[in-house]
Amino acid sequence: MHAIADAAPPGVRLHTAVLPVTYAGAWTHLHNLIWQHQPQIVVCTGLAVQAETLLLEQYAHNRVSTSIADNGGNVRPNTVIVPDAPDSYPTTLPAAQLLATLPAAGIAIVSSDDAGDYVCNYVYFHALHYLAQHAPHVACGFVHVPPHAALPAPLLLEAIRLLVQVLQDGRRAGPCPS
Repeated sequence: MHAIADAAPPGVRLHTAVLPVTYAGAWTHLHNLIWQHQPQIVVCTGLAVQAETLLLEQYAHNRVSTSIADNGGNVRPNTVIVPDAPDSYPTTLPAAQLLATLPAAGIAIVSSDDAGDYVCNYVYFHALHYLAQHAPHVACGFVHVPPHAALPAPLLLEAIRLLVQVLQDGRRAGPCPS
C-alpha cells in the first residue's frame, strides 16, 4: 500500500486502504474513508482472477447474484443492493482519457460494462449511489486488476501513477467528462 501512495504525482495526496472482502464490511469501511478524507476522486480496485489486463468498469449495477460466499461466509443470491435506487450508475471518471492514456504508455486496459456480481460491484454501486446523493462533484470509478502474473507490480504502480495523473489533470481542467 505504501508503494501505491508513493506513486502519487507531486501535489497529490493519496489515501489507500484494503477493504474487507465482505458485504457487511466493504461499503462501511469505504464510506468511513470517504467521510474522513472528503476526497475529490474515489478509485476502487479489485482483483479479477480471470483478467489479463486492467478493466475499467463503466457501470455499477444495483444487484449481486452469486452463490460464492464473501470472506465472512455470507452469500447474497439475486439481491438488490439499494432498494428504489437506479438499476445502474455509470462511472464518473474520464473513461475515454484513461482508455487512451494507459495503452499509449504500454499498459493494457479495456472497458468493461459489468463489475460482476460480487463484493466489487456491491461496493462500487454503494459508492456511486452515495456520491450521487451527497457529493456529486466527487468522481468515482472502479478498476479491476489482473493477477500479478499478467500485470507485475512495477507495471501496476505505473498504471496507478498514470491514472492519478489523468485524474489530476482532469480536475485542473474542470469536471471529469466520461
